[in-house]
Amino acid sequence: MKEDIMLLVGADENEEGIIEKIMDMSEAYIKLYCGLNEVSEEFESVIVQMSVILYNRLGAEGETSHKEGEITRVFAQGMPQNIKDMLERYRRGKIASL
Repeated sequence: MKEDIMLLVGADENEEGIIEKIMDMSEAYIKLYCGLNEVSEEFESVIVQMSVILYNRLGAEGETSHKEGEITRVFAQGMPQNIKDMLERYRRGKIASL
């Protein structure tokens, strides 16, 4: 999985630690969003996709847009809907007491 992410983002061995941390962050997001204690292998493709997104956002944390000369970039906030859609069936409901 780590090798797939490194290939997709063009990272080399020097960025291996960053990739591992981003993978941990992606897994933590899945656990929190779905209410899970563990993440199984079936989430591998979601972790890869989320990790690529997080890697590409490095250095632009908190920015909504950025302009350099004639080039303007607009950043999506939060996780894209397609990632949330993939995770939706795994979400556990929370029970609240009154």
